[in-house]
Amino acid sequence: MPTEIITLTVQPGRRAEFLQKVAETGPAYLAQPGVQSARFFTQIDDDDSVLGVIDWASKADLEAAVASPAGQSFLGAIGPLLAGAPAMRLGEAVPA
Repeated sequence: MPTEIITLTVQPGRRAEFLQKVAETGPAYLAQPGVQSARFFTQIDDDDSVLGVIDWASKADLEAAVASPAGQSFLGAIGPLLAGAPAMRLGEAVPA
């Protein structure tokens, strides 16, 4: 199961607005087939960063969700509030 770990840098002073857009458009995006779990975190030491952790059933499900109308709506809502391109990593959990 791939896990998407994404760091989103929000334009200075716009984190509350960004989180509101996530609350408005995120549920439809995260209801897409293949989403196993999703969590967003504000960073304690950086008021302009938000972390997202999304577990997917497969990479194909991630790609389909991003291309879906709900995915495009989500990205369209949050994109204008970002200070730059998100930093995304996709990994597989390993036993500890």
